[in-house]
Amino acid sequence: MKQSNLCLVVFLLLLSKSFAQYQSALNSSEIYQKIQQLNVLGSVLYIAAHPDDENTALISYFANHKKMQTAYLSLTRGDGGQNLIGPELREKLGLIRTQELIAARAIDGGQQFFSRANDFGYSKTPEETFSFWNKPEILHDVVLAIRRFKPDIIINRFDHRTSGTTHGHHTASAILSLEAVKKAADPHYKLKSSFNFPTWQVKRVFFNTSWWFYGSQEKFDAADKSNMIKLDKGLYSPITGKSNTEIASQSRSQHKSQGFGNTPIRGQQPEYLELVYGKPLQSNDIFEGINTHWSGLENGKSVQKQLNKIIRNYDFTAPENSIEALIDLRKKIKTVKNKHWKNIKLKALDNIVAACAGLYLENVSQEAFATPQDKLNLRLEVTQRSGSPLILEKFWIKGLEVNQTLNHQLSINQPFHTTVKAKIPANTAYSNPYWLNEKPSLGLYKVPNDSLIGLPESNAAFEVTYQFKIKQETIQYKVPVLYKYNDPIAGEVFEPFYVVPPISIGLPTKQLIFTENTPKDIQVELRAFRKDITGELIFDLPENWKYTSENKNLHFKEKGEIKTVKLRVFPPKNSAQAQLKISFKQQNKFYPYTVSFIDYPHIPKQVLLEPAELKLTRLDLKTKAEKIAYIVGAGDAVPEALKVMNYKVDLLHLDQLTSAQKLEQYDAILLGIRAFNVLPELKFKNSWLFDYVKNGGNLIVQYNTSRGLVTEEIAPYPLQLSRDRVTDENAKVTFIDKNHPVLNTPNVLEKSDFDNWVQERGLYFPNTWSDRFTPILSMGDPNESQTQGALLVAPYGKGYYIYTGLSLFRELPAGVPGAYRLLANLIALENEEN
Repeated sequence: MKQSNLCLVVFLLLLSKSFAQYQSALNSSEIYQKIQQLNVLGSVLYIAAHPDDENTALISYFANHKKMQTAYLSLTRGDGGQNLIGPELREKLGLIRTQELIAARAIDGGQQFFSRANDFGYSKTPEETFSFWNKPEILHDVVLAIRRFKPDIIINRFDHRTSGTTHGHHTASAILSLEAVKKAADPHYKLKSSFNFPTWQVKRVFFNTSWWFYGSQEKFDAADKSNMIKLDKGLYSPITGKSNTEIASQSRSQHKSQGFGNTPIRGQQPEYLELVYGKPLQSNDIFEGINTHWSGLENGKSVQKQLNKIIRNYDFTAPENSIEALIDLRKKIKTVKNKHWKNIKLKALDNIVAACAGLYLENVSQEAFATPQDKLNLRLEVTQRSGSPLILEKFWIKGLEVNQTLNHQLSINQPFHTTVKAKIPANTAYSNPYWLNEKPSLGLYKVPNDSLIGLPESNAAFEVTYQFKIKQETIQYKVPVLYKYNDPIAGEVFEPFYVVPPISIGLPTKQLIFTENTPKDIQVELRAFRKDITGELIFDLPENWKYTSENKNLHFKEKGEIKTVKLRVFPPKNSAQAQLKISFKQQNKFYPYTVSFIDYPHIPKQVLLEPAELKLTRLDLKTKAEKIAYIVGAGDAVPEALKVMNYKVDLLHLDQLTSAQKLEQYDAILLGIRAFNVLPELKFKNSWLFDYVKNGGNLIVQYNTSRGLVTEEIAPYPLQLSRDRVTDENAKVTFIDKNHPVLNTPNVLEKSDFDNWVQERGLYFPNTWSDRFTPILSMGDPNESQTQGALLVAPYGKGYYIYTGLSLFRELPAGVPGAYRLLANLIALENEEN
């Protein structure tokens, strides 16, 4: 018999501490829904720019109510956004948001795709966006998604006709979508050589419009809707016991890093789709004229007949009774000529068979991570909990040279266990997000392995493929190797298993700032991921920088052992910047990595390999204050930058602050980003901060968003936030009051202090303010009017209140010298009149 070449993951794994149990099987109602989905051959692709742009209600509507193949293509991974749950930004934030999208799709039933576009931050026009993204490459990725997924319908979140009225990424996603539809059908348009997907003709493209795009509900109510269709996304399913909006709300709430926890609205909820491409509709059915049934395929009628019979006879109390009919259905599907739908439905059917049989497959490692050449001990479990016994013919592990033939007939509800011992080959690749294996450009991720383009994440380090014989049919299931442990509170916990380098080089900071010619010490922490390893640290540094270190013959006897090496760095006399590169040398091999882990309860634990590098800056920087309080907001790395500047920094949490008198000890107080958005205590304790200023203190408030403030009283004087921002990091900056002390004391600032900024100048600037404020800086994006709200200073009592929307939270971690000099002046500001 010809063996099916269809491997699938039996389990949809959400391997995090919030999912303490390994979800191995669908329940009876879910199985029934999956069988119903076998009977529908339509597909919808939703396209937008970022994680959280997607309409989870529509994705759930088409995936669960209409039973369509549904997917979301997010052009970026959201790297340029903000983070409400921690300090991670840029690539680390993109990694978090990627996993949040995968978690969202696991709930709403969609699939997830990406392009290689790097979210470089806010842009105001699609033209600006394309100048960073390398438009032809991103267009290729959208065409790839279309030819790979073969959607009948595409729904754009944004309008391609409204350039300059919203985020440039948003409009760009819609423009690319429509261009890609034409390219996908063009036989002359070629994909990269790794892909051989044929051309595909999308039938219709819609714009997912709403009142928001019209400015108000009243304007939308009055708009011409003759080219729109209206859907009810609030439908209720008695099988799931949930309304579609409840599923969508749960999906939406996975975007925790963006603060998008969502409460569902039950009942009828209209959704509007405007046709922007394709044959006009005569009804309210977006699939009008598109055959979404088996009858439209050669040899499909017998499949349809068998499926209808299975659905009619389905026993919710005994799903295993459907297995024999499903296997017969499988044989019929294999005769269908359409390879695309045949492969999709065979994979889905095999998953249904596993669920009906109560099949549980588990591969666990005794260690959370290992290195190449390590010996790996795995424990495998196969348990069939219902139905006629299956035959486990064999299993194998690609990359570990494991291949065992068993021909073992399973006994119902009797676990089959076996152990595997294998050596990880020396050439095994380290675990790492595939799009981060090479340094990206500002707008594009580099993916040398073309076959990975578009995939949501890297494959598991190792996967076990099980082959079963079921009623003379051969079916394979592919299951990842995991690490499992028992938590005293959560119980059974699964985490991904990772392959990592033998040594991780840990650095307490990513940069050192030298304000004098004196050296600085840094503790380099080495962690061994392999036992019995000996080597030395190698430091790569320009000649005008010097260092000393005792780094010879470092021996690690045990796995997990940690050693600390003191590194002393001597700066040059004049201002300079350099990159210190560190690697661990073992014989003729070099390991230049910091192994970082990102661990939040709502996503699987992530590993990231970063270059072990330290940015060094010799800077003409003067500071006056000594003791700083930092009130943590949404999360940023500014406190680390303050410590680098030699301030003594106390992290304050307002919910633990019981007295305003405790603030008097500080020379200055800084509020973390979006503090007035995320700290409810500021509604009452803002008066403490204002009293601190009145008594001679210096309060610096960093940016907040204009929506979602916990109080309108963010300053002691009237101050109104807006959505004004300057996205061009090189935009000209003009000093409004050149003699103001914030520009002169203790550091005399120059225009050059605004050179080499990253991503943007700032965001959410105030646009109206009391005349007690003095605007310090004027700036604006090209072809736009200047704004003066980036930095506002007001004396209040004996002290100063300062509001700034400048992106110091990005510039300081990036080591921008001018940002340090400016912040030092803000902290040192004194009310000379008092």
